[in-house]
Amino acid sequence: LMLLPIVKATKPLKRRTTSNNYLKAIATIHGNKYQQRTMMAYQSPGFAFGSNFKQATIDLFKHFDVPVASSKVAGISYNDVDGNHAPTLDNGQADSPKVFEETINQHLQEEDNYNLYQYFLQQTSKGVKPPTGITAKVISKVDVDNVDRFVSYLIYQNIYPWKETVSAKLDYGHVDDMLECLNEDEKIRTTKLIINFYAKSYAPGSVFRYLKRVEDDIDIDTLNNVLEMFSTDSVRRKYDGVLPMLKKFSEKLTANNETIYHVLRSFLRLKDTETAIVLFDKLTASGSNIIDTNIYELLLTLCVKNEKYEDAKRVLEHFESSGLPVSIKLYTTIMHYYESTKAHDKVVEMFEKIGESNLTPTIHTYTTLINSYKKISDINQCEHYYQVAKESFGVDIVIASSLFSIFERRKNIEKMEVYFNDIVDVELTPTIYMWKSMINAYSMNKKYHEKAFDCFDLGLEKYEFHPNAKIIEDLLNICIQKQDIPTGWDIFNSFVNTIDRKHLFPILNKLMELCLNGREFTKVDHVLMIMNHYNI
Repeated sequence: LMLLPIVKATKPLKRRTTSNNYLKAIATIHGNKYQQRTMMAYQSPGFAFGSNFKQATIDLFKHFDVPVASSKVAGISYNDVDGNHAPTLDNGQADSPKVFEETINQHLQEEDNYNLYQYFLQQTSKGVKPPTGITAKVISKVDVDNVDRFVSYLIYQNIYPWKETVSAKLDYGHVDDMLECLNEDEKIRTTKLIINFYAKSYAPGSVFRYLKRVEDDIDIDTLNNVLEMFSTDSVRRKYDGVLPMLKKFSEKLTANNETIYHVLRSFLRLKDTETAIVLFDKLTASGSNIIDTNIYELLLTLCVKNEKYEDAKRVLEHFESSGLPVSIKLYTTIMHYYESTKAHDKVVEMFEKIGESNLTPTIHTYTTLINSYKKISDINQCEHYYQVAKESFGVDIVIASSLFSIFERRKNIEKMEVYFNDIVDVELTPTIYMWKSMINAYSMNKKYHEKAFDCFDLGLEKYEFHPNAKIIEDLLNICIQKQDIPTGWDIFNSFVNTIDRKHLFPILNKLMELCLNGREFTKVDHVLMIMNHYNI
């Protein structure tokens, strides 16, 4: 992230208040040419540490003698500050993503770091966007004297590694030393730059470290990046500081709906309806016009998910008086609110309004409508809208599973088969619950016994499902009725080691019954020995 290499001094450098003193100390170790180059970079107009990514890129490409595609690294002048060596121009085509990844992995395997850096820089300068894992691997190989310039280049090219990879490589102490060299305004600008980088890299611990230093001077763009990280990443419970910080920002900011949207998304992740509603009330009381349809939809979703139906009702009433247009997403959220409060007539009314508004229902709209009909046990309408959704969107596993469960409770095997096979036929994976329920239903009816074994084999071979004790019991029941001892023993021997000991007793009882009915007394003794072994 910095233009300067990490200092390998035998004694700690004394911190100064000016960047020039710091650079002079570094020059003692690295030589006057480096001092001349970096001081000129620092003294350039508007420079704050880390912001001169262009110069860092030039230095990096020259260091590794990278042939550069001049048309891709926009705005770079390849003349060195002292007028010396400039990199070779390369206007050839970029490699395909597959070739890029294979070549990088080959260099990594051969530990050919120089060519690794050179190839990575050359290809990314031509516009290749490396997979996240590849970027992280390359960073881990960069020598400590070049990692700062390397990361600066990544920022310049808008390439971000994933999570804490960069945090582990960059030294906090070095960053802090660099910040100490800047005046107050530069320090604030630079700290916000660091925050933006870590936020884009999804490194929440690092974001918090530096965010605390400038929270009173935070700008909207930086805040949006931070909030986006918290609203999309699973860090909400790991860091205690998220919620109070969001509350503080929500009190200070009336800026724009993008910021408010990210704040609310974070509240949604944090399941903090109360604070979100306080923010909503504050904005509405002030007469703010930044609450748009998306924000209403997000607020309503937050209230419904957390079962705050009174708050949801108030948000909905306020929206209806706002005169804003209704999106299909908001219509669906309103339907979900009514479905959750068992107001079926309102769900249907909203669905009819969608048709009148010439909006196209989404698969989530149909899911909500079918769930509402399911609650009032109108199975015919459930099946009707399943077919309508299927014609528009294909088989949806959520809706198919929902209808499957209806007929599973009614023990209607034919209907269960319809929805199970719908999923299988389009190469989707049924839930393990559906698989177990299908086998259980087949085992209860003699004419479906062979289908039970077919379904069992399908789950094992195609979906790699693991049977539980109940499935083994169902199959042993079939073996008892068919007096098929070999199959029963084969099933038991195949899965006995995968079943929890506490569930073995009913299975061994079934196995004992199977052997006694077939008068296989040697196998009966075997079952008794197993019971004795497990102290059953």
